[in-house]
Amino acid sequence: MVSPTPTPTNPPNPEQRSGEQVVPITGVKANATNKGVEVILQTTLGEQLQVSNCSTGNNWCLD
Repeated sequence: MVSPTPTPTNPPNPEQRSGEQVVPITGVKANATNKGVEVILQTTLGEQLQVSNCSTGNNWCLD
């Protein structure tokens, strides 16, 4: 009998670059500012994330 291959809980991101680490986000806070919205992403690592962002139309993305 062959055991089924387990399904990963976090499948690999095909756009992830070599050497980059996926960091789980544990919480999100949004604060209104004079210029718009400040978005705070909380993690369990306790260090500042290195991010890049993009926007298309009304969509905003963060890598």
